[in-house]
Amino acid sequence: MLLTSIKKEVPQFDILLSNAKACWDQPLAIFGIPYGYIHNDPINIAKGLYRLGDQMAVIPSFSGDGMAIALHTATRAVESMLKGNNYHSNMRKELLPQIRRASMLSLITATYASQALSLVLCRRFPKILGRIVTSIRLKSFQHKNLD
Repeated sequence: MLLTSIKKEVPQFDILLSNAKACWDQPLAIFGIPYGYIHNDPINIAKGLYRLGDQMAVIPSFSGDGMAIALHTATRAVESMLKGNNYHSNMRKELLPQIRRASMLSLITATYASQALSLVLCRRFPKILGRIVTSIRLKSFQHKNLD
């Protein structure tokens, strides 16, 4: 089991869970991922605390950009620590357009009919796929020759 394996590898974890009691007989499934979420509460951020990755923004999984956002926010947090700029509002401005486009595309392609139509359009206009992909990817991680 996963917890048993982790306890063997990380003794401190085992100590932390030594008196813990399971709330359920079996683990529950993860659901309700807040796709489209982007942090927007600059007032309640403790000084020196930086939201990274999914704590800053949650992009739909199909975009394949979740790890890029995690790395990007970590890099920007370090830059912010060194330069003293407003990390959270800068990240929000930078990530919001990408998160909105990916969320909208996710909603648009949520039905079988819209998926079929999307395939027809991409076959008819192949360059559209490259443009869609670049519109939902972080600019700093984009490949230059997707068109």
